[in-house]
Amino acid sequence: MASVTTVQAFTDEVRTIILKRQRGRCVLDGLIATTGHFHHRRPRRMGGGRDVRVGFPANGVLLHTKCHDWVEKHRFAAICKGLILYAGEDPEKIPILTWEGWRLLVGDESLPCEPPDEYLSPRKLIDGTGPGSTDVSGLRAQRSEPSP
Repeated sequence: MASVTTVQAFTDEVRTIILKRQRGRCVLDGLIATTGHFHHRRPRRMGGGRDVRVGFPANGVLLHTKCHDWVEKHRFAAICKGLILYAGEDPEKIPILTWEGWRLLVGDESLPCEPPDEYLSPRKLIDGTGPGSTDVSGLRAQRSEPSP
């Protein structure tokens, strides 16, 4: 997969683990990712730069270029889905909402799990019942677009 953008923090071994774990599919839409990005759930600039876990398989997912752009443009929704983590959060302990449902990424495995209580579920974010969701009109419009 030479057309997949690589980032220095992920070794070739870790990229191979991510590809195998996701079966070469984008974590959001489930389509085969012939082009895309190895995305850091906890970016180095958000407190991950000195933490070796930033390069661990649980911190990485494969995204189509379009899906990666969506994550970068819709950061709050991406945080709610576990696609972006804050400094100090352990990627092996924070589930991610994938095309297969909620998953916990542990080592080279993707394990089914329950939605996390401590995060806003995307449903609560969209219907306006979650804390901090007083103005979700922009997010509703975004969800009506064909997006992950």
